[in-house]
Amino acid sequence: MMTDNGCDPVPGGRWQGSPGVNLAKAPEASERARDLVKPIRTFSRLAKVTPRLVQLKIIIYEVLRLLQVSLPTSIRIEAHIA
Repeated sequence: MMTDNGCDPVPGGRWQGSPGVNLAKAPEASERARDLVKPIRTFSRLAKVTPRLVQLKIIIYEVLRLLQVSLPTSIRIEAHIA
């Protein structure tokens, strides 16, 4: 994956910031984004879709995780969903 090269330390063996930590999350975040965009694209094509039950709690937590990685580390999101 393209982010693998960015996870290597800079010459001299020291990091400047923490790019490895952020880049390591990129593949997982992109897969979650792909999974969230797929139903949106299906809806936008006006294809016949069979309605099905979904667990909103799971979807909400996925959206919150995507949002959290896009925010600065000084901001934390907490969710309490019953």
